[in-house]
Amino acid sequence: MRLLYKLEDKEFPFKGYDHTRSIVRGIIYDDDFKVAVIHVVTDDKFGHRDVYETPGGGVKKGETLLEALKREILEEVGVDIDKIEEIGRVEDFYNLINRKNNNHYYLAHAYKKEGQRLEEYEKRVFESIKWLDIDEL
Repeated sequence: MRLLYKLEDKEFPFKGYDHTRSIVRGIIYDDDFKVAVIHVVTDDKFGHRDVYETPGGGVKKGETLLEALKREILEEVGVDIDKIEEIGRVEDFYNLINRKNNNHYYLAHAYKKEGQRLEEYEKRVFESIKWLDIDEL
């Protein structure tokens, strides 16, 4: 997948990284062309966060990127997806936890609602899923 951006962490000092996480992220749209975003509110070692994120998460051992994308979107947004297109890859760094991220971005259509299957951590920090018009985003 083509590298689109390489983003540096300028908030915390760089001390190298000791692990890399492979991540999938989806720009998921519905039949009305509204896009799913997750409202995340939490306090952790990074400080207070009240942000909107694209759905997605880590690729598990043995999963392909597409398998991970479908699983993550079903878990977090509660929909099955089709019409999947690659967008590109973004590398970023979390200096505070010495981690490099390889974020693989996809565009996909939500065609069937199934219901969320959130993990315990997600249940605590996900405030809501919002479907927003692209102009609102």
